[in-house]
Order: sequence, then C-alpha cells, then structure tokens
Amino acid sequence: MVLSQLIFHAHPSDQTTTVYSYYDVYDSPFARFDPNRRISIRQDSVLTAFIVLCTVGLAGVVVHRLLSVRGAKKKASRQSPPSNPTQSQDDDTHNISHTQSATSGDPPQHINWRNLADLQLEISAIELVTPLAAGSYGVVWRAKLRSNEVVAVKTCSRTSLDDVQNFVDELALLSTLHSPYLVSLLGVTWTHACDLKAVLEYMDSGDLRQLLDNAPPPSPQLVANSPSFSWRQKLECALSVGHALVYLKQQHVIHRDLKSRNVLLDSKCGTKLADFGIAKHLHDDTTHASMTTGVGTYRWMAPEVLTFRRYSVAVDVYSFGVLLTELDTHRVPFTDVQNDHGRSVADAAVVCMVLYEHLRPSFSNKCPLWFVELGRRCMQADARDRPTPEDVVDILTCQLGMLANVMEDVVDER
Repeated sequence: MVLSQLIFHAHPSDQTTTVYSYYDVYDSPFARFDPNRRISIRQDSVLTAFIVLCTVGLAGVVVHRLLSVRGAKKKASRQSPPSNPTQSQDDDTHNISHTQSATSGDPPQHINWRNLADLQLEISAIELVTPLAAGSYGVVWRAKLRSNEVVAVKTCSRTSLDDVQNFVDELALLSTLHSPYLVSLLGVTWTHACDLKAVLEYMDSGDLRQLLDNAPPPSPQLVANSPSFSWRQKLECALSVGHALVYLKQQHVIHRDLKSRNVLLDSKCGTKLADFGIAKHLHDDTTHASMTTGVGTYRWMAPEVLTFRRYSVAVDVYSFGVLLTELDTHRVPFTDVQNDHGRSVADAAVVCMVLYEHLRPSFSNKCPLWFVELGRRCMQADARDRPTPEDVVDILTCQLGMLANVMEDVVDER
C-alpha cells in the first residue's frame, strides 16, 4: 500500500478535511469487516514511519502529476474572452494579466469567461449585508438586491489564474443546471478579474450539518414526533437530495463533494444541493486520465475516487450512503472510530481502513433496518453493486408513503 497526499483544506468544526490533490494507492483485496463494530486502532511508531517513508518516496511522482495537470489547465485557459457589450475588450474584466504579472511574474494570460458575460449584474445592484461562512477559498455573504430580494453572494479570495478559472468554470457549469433540488445561480458580478462574485439563491435555514449538530437525534420510531428534526423530515431531506442526483445523472454531471455541509435547507423551498466547485461534466471524450483522483472530502469519498480507477455518478451514490449515516446518528462520519488512547483517528488512517478493511460509517443500533440496508447498498465497494439514483428515489418515495399511512392510522386511533 502506498499513499501520497499533498494538498489539504481542514474543517475544524466538523473534523473533516477536503483534499484537492492526488493519491497513489495500489489495490489490495478488501478484508471482511463489520461496519457497525467499534474500531480500536493502534497507531504505533512503525506505522507512522512507514506512512512517512511512503509519502516521501512518492512525492516526486505526485508533484510531477500535479505540475502536468496545472500546465494543461493553463494551456486550456489561454483563450480569448467573450465580448461584453457593456465593457471594452482591453478592460481587465476580461484579462487577469495585470494581477497575474504583479503577483507571480508569469507572462500575461487570459481567463476563459465562457458564458458569464450573459449573466453579469451591475455591482451597484448588490448590497453585502452579513458574512455567512468563510473558508480558505472565499466568503459567502447574505446580501440584498435593489428589489430587496435576499440572496447569497459567494466570493473567491484566491487570485491565481488557476483559482479564478476554476471559479469561472464552476459558475459556468452551475448556470446550465436548472432544478428545484439545486441551489440556483442568479447572476455574477465583478469590477476586475479577481473580484468575481456569484449571486446565488439564498437558503434561510443554513446547512444540514448545522442542523444535525444542534438537533438531538429523534426517537427511533418513525412515527414519533420530534421538536427538532423528525424522521419524516429526514426522509424528505434525503429524497430531495436523491432527486438532485437523478437530475445530475441526466445532465451527465458528477457532484463529487456530496456531504451534509453542501446540503442547504430553506423554510419554504426545502432541501437543495449546493457547491459545485469540484463537480465534473462527463463529456463524451472523458478519459481515465481526466478523472481526477482524490477529489472531494475524505470521509464521504468512494473507494474508486481514492484510487486510480475510472469512476462515474456512482461515486455520488456512495457519498449519499454516507449522508444517510449522518441523518441517523447526527455525527460526522467515522468520529466513533478511535485509537487505543480514545482519540479520533487521523484522516489518512481512515482512508487506509476504507480501502483495505472495508470500513464504512456506522448506523445506530436503533436505526430502521430498511434505512441501514439502503445506506449499506449505497456504500458498496464495487460501484456496480450500488443502487442508481432512480432506485434511491423509488425506495425513499415508497417509505415516505408508508410512513404517511402509519401517521394517518395513528391520528384516526386518537
């Protein structure tokens, strides 16, 4: 087993890490493993030394891969920007050369702005009100339009050519997606290339992880009422995410970062999937080499994403199975896995156990059996053994219908 890890983004609040780089992991047969068993991991100095040596040994190879990919992205981004009737062609709205030259000394290069000129809003039409979330990539604001409509504004604090191009690509993809189960892109605005902002649909109830952190797990009985987050609400939430996956499959798009943080809630609009920063459109010419390895957030990542294997929309189904464990336990996946000292196991160790010990996030002992079965099917090691998004929607729809009938019977008895 060899593991090479380069670029991390830590989330201290939920003890997770997002990786934007590559892993070199050689396949090994999976051992039989009970996903509900409490794991005790011994992390001695030998294991630590082994991981360090493996990482150093392969660092050169991985760096070479990353530089090759970065070079390819730069080559692809050297295209002429689309014309914008509201601004001149020599305006730095379409040109990052001034910022790029000033910050890195690289020769002037251009951003491929795709269709964003068609979505441009006047900067004066938006009033930033309150920051909602911040990370290494940027800040999300609560904002208002002139019409007093409340919106969310996402900014990019990074100024490198690749980062700005990635943000443009994310917004260009999102502009083509139209579903009641996805957060909508309303427009974009900028004063210069490194000041690009996305104006998004505002979801007034935060994200699913916040709700799970603040709400006590409800009674295991599906018919029980909960003042916070009932089983019925959980199933409706899961069903909405399932519908989002069906739509993305129809559009040949893989989200690649499905997790509770990226599931947003609204008092009127319900549940919607957000954050397409690392989503992938499966073009007909997509090859194995273009399928980035190790993209996403560790604890929600399918085994094939961690290895150099071609993958498909089935990776989102795997992440959906992990999401089901969150809905059941309210815990971040694998937080119940501890070492001999009673401490949480590092992400690198979790990755190894997922790949070689078939470790999966656990459900509670009181979780409905059909819910556990669905989650385990979604988290199968072989992508071919997982249900399709359509299967997931059918199962959840059926169970919600049965729950509605049970609730009606309870009301009638009263």
